[in-house]
Parts: sequence; C-alpha cells; structure tokens
Amino acid sequence: MQKTKANFRALREMIGYTQLELADMFGVSAYSVKRWERPDRVQNNPPDEAWDFLVSEFARLCKATCDSVDAIMKRLEEKADEVDEPVVLTYYRTQKDLDNFSDIPSHKNQDYLFVNRVTRAVATMLYDLDVSFEFVYKTEPIGLE
Repeated sequence: MQKTKANFRALREMIGYTQLELADMFGVSAYSVKRWERPDRVQNNPPDEAWDFLVSEFARLCKATCDSVDAIMKRLEEKADEVDEPVVLTYYRTQKDLDNFSDIPSHKNQDYLFVNRVTRAVATMLYDLDVSFEFVYKTEPIGLE
C-alpha cells in the first residue's frame, strides 16, 4: 500500500479509530491528525510509526476476523442438520463487560473496542456468506446459572 493521505485515512477508518484516538496514541493534537489526512497539506505527512501502527492493527483485525469466521463456519458445518438459527455475535458495551462476561480465551487482555471491531467485520463477512446473525449484549457474568 502506498503511503498516501487517502490510504492513511481509509485505513484508520476501516480499523475503526477516530482522529482523536489516534492523536492520543501518538501524543499529538487531533488537528495534527487532520493535517496528516488533508491532501492540501503536503508538508504534514503521517509519521512512519503511525503508518506502522495502522498497518499492524489492520493485519491483526483481518486475522482475528478470518479466524472467527472460520471457527463459526466450522461449527455451522458440524450442526448442518440442526435447526437453522442465527449466529449470535456478542457485542460489548464497556471494557468491564468484556472482562466480566467473555468466555472466549482470545478475548483475554483485549480491548473491548478491538473485539467489537472484529465482531462488526465478522458480521460483514457472514452477511456476504448469506449466514444470518444477530448481535447481543451479555448481561450475566460467566458461570452464573
């Protein structure tokens, strides 16, 4: 991918980061990130470390999404003869909800915003595969029954 301002912005938005979030991560103002993305500000290009971060996060998002979809499709194949119900995708309202309610090992020590980004990407892929799904919030801690 070429390091253009348009590619930088598109990558940031695909991953789901706001300009303010990126600014906080790199210790700059949100206005600086806006300048990185403005085509008329040739002298204000995004720094390499910001590019590296976005490319790395995009790769991590893609891998997590593909791994999740592969696992879902495998489960659907195993249950092919059972009632056709939508795939349930858990969506987290807060970091505390993820920490308290997730029983998925790969979610341990993850940021809930990243997990939700993966969930949205999974939903997009399931939609493309014509697999029905629904989002739910977990409302009770793991193991409470």
